[in-house]
Amino acid sequence: MTSQLQDIVHQLEQALPTLYNEGQVDDFARDVYGAIDDLLDLGRRLLAADTTTNYPARVQQEQELWAKLKVILRGHASEDAARYRPIFDLAEQLLSIAQGVRPSKEGYLGFLAIVREQFGFLRADYGFAVASEEPVKIRFSSGRIYVELAWAKNVSSSCSFGCESNPDRSFWIDDLLYLHDDKRYKSLPEELALDSQNTVAQWVAFLASVFRQYGHDVLTDRRGIFDELAAAQEARDREYVEQMDRQCGIGSDLK
Repeated sequence: MTSQLQDIVHQLEQALPTLYNEGQVDDFARDVYGAIDDLLDLGRRLLAADTTTNYPARVQQEQELWAKLKVILRGHASEDAARYRPIFDLAEQLLSIAQGVRPSKEGYLGFLAIVREQFGFLRADYGFAVASEEPVKIRFSSGRIYVELAWAKNVSSSCSFGCESNPDRSFWIDDLLYLHDDKRYKSLPEELALDSQNTVAQWVAFLASVFRQYGHDVLTDRRGIFDELAAAQEARDREYVEQMDRQCGIGSDLK
């Protein structure tokens, strides 16, 4: 399969320069160029055995795009259809290969397995269930409250929570720490280096410990808790801005 995939990727790469040039004056060529560029990203991830990718979801997205392009191509002249057919055949072959790849149930660097273990109390004690998951992300929901954890490079992306009824308003672990006057919110890293199972396990264990210590009111949707979190978030933001102003000397010239 690897050699077949390498050949497909190589042929698609060879098609790009011509499509790029044609795309300067032809909308369809430009659309096909963009679709191939996306598809090549998928092919290279397969060749690299990238375990962060949710291949079934990615394949579905790509299939929807190529299906739309096929419909558009039917409206073109027959010579255009013949010229594009090899490209569409290659795309179909690559997607067929990707469709057979299933993400690891353990997740990237064991992320999902570690989260399921550390956050098992969400299900056991609070009635949460896994709402969705992919190799680097898992979402728990009680129907009213969600907790989403992800393998990420920054703290806010690695853990968020809130009300299912207001998905646009998210809170983070530093909000929960700030609300309870836990000074650890000041020492959270600007960037996470989750580059091994050990570092993943340490970070997830920390997040779980904070929820065990301070998360009861959130997880049970205690009346008013999210208003308190919103106020804490705003106060923490103001504190951060004031700290940055002091460090940068803003306002010193006005004295």
